[in-house]
Parts: sequence; C-alpha cells; structure tokens
Amino acid sequence: MLEVLGLIILGGGIILLLIAFILYLLGAIGLYKLAKNNGIEHAFLAFIPILQAYLIGELIGELKVLNFDIPRPEIVLPVAPIAASIISPVPVIGVLAGIALLILNIFAIYKLFSVYTENSATIYTVLSVVLPFMFPILLFVIRDKKAN
Repeated sequence: MLEVLGLIILGGGIILLLIAFILYLLGAIGLYKLAKNNGIEHAFLAFIPILQAYLIGELIGELKVLNFDIPRPEIVLPVAPIAASIISPVPVIGVLAGIALLILNIFAIYKLFSVYTENSATIYTVLSVVLPFMFPILLFVIRDKKAN
C-alpha cells in the first residue's frame, strides 16, 4: 500500500516539475522574443532566471512606484530580491522588505504590460499577481508585440 502511495506522490512530483519547466520555457521564450523584437541585443538573458528581471527592466525603461521614480530598473529589479532575501531574517525590516519587493514587482509587471498591450495591462497584472503561473503564459502571449 505504501509503495503505491509513494509511486503516486513521485508521479505527481514529476508532473509538477514538468509543468514548472514548461511555464519557465514559455516565459523565457516570451521574454526573449519581446527583447529581440525591441532591439535588445542580449535577449538570450531571458533564459537565465535572475537576469529575466534585468531584461524586464530594460523593456520597461522607466519605472514609477507611487510617487517615487525608480532609477535604473534594469539594475533594481534583479538586485531587489537578493537584497530582500538577505534582509528577510531581521524581524520587522524583513517583512517590510518583502512587502516593498512585492509592490515593486507589481508595478514593474503593470508597466511591462502597459507598454506592450493596448488595454489589457490591468487584467494581465491582476492575473499575474493572483495566479502567478499566468505571468509566463501572458509573456508568451505578448511575445510578438512592439512597444506602444
């Protein structure tokens, strides 16, 4: 009985890994095509997870979070999660850093979708935040778009 349960759990784990890999590929291909279509020479960075944030920063150009202009989003977006993970063990500051990172990412996602879609930025952002597996799918959907 336990052997069967173990095989079911193993099979489920393999299926989840396969789904995760497919979502990674969809997002990477979508980001690669967006970067290539918009003249970014190092579009291959789309296949390196932390550097995907760098490409998103390059694609969106400028980023404003509430009343704050974020300088060089291509640097801030990949460095922010690293900094937040270093700070995370500190009780109150770690939580605040996590919240700030979430807000930064939501604004970056919204800016990305607003630059490359006509009227769908809000719904695409909500879908990406509420259902995170939708972000790579939506990147793949908009892969052939040029900046508005």
